[in-house]
Amino acid sequence: MASSGLFDSVGHFDVLKVWTDYSFQNEDWYKEEVLKTLKTIKKSGMCIEINTSGWKRAKCKEQYPSMWILREIKKLNIPITIGADSHYPDEVDYELEKAIKIAKEVGFRSVMIFKDRKRIEIDI
Repeated sequence: MASSGLFDSVGHFDVLKVWTDYSFQNEDWYKEEVLKTLKTIKKSGMCIEINTSGWKRAKCKEQYPSMWILREIKKLNIPITIGADSHYPDEVDYELEKAIKIAKEVGFRSVMIFKDRKRIEIDI
């Protein structure tokens, strides 16, 4: 997907934590795959979404991607965007401020928005 040039952003990066115990997240093989994937995303010019919908999930209770992955994204200087995976109008800004706080905590100073597939940088 990241190599195709068809997409602007990667969402739900580690969504599999919703359906698994995610105990493997600290195993070397998993970290290596994540880092390899992030490097492919960086090369493609895509950004990665901080998605707030994980906070609604009883099993997950955190954003996608996890904090350690967000730190790696920042190290690679991959831009981010924020989304709520909203399916209803009243969810469009679900936990937006919390996501911005986390982005700042990791060291991000801006997020990307898109208009007609053109990326626009917005300070946070």
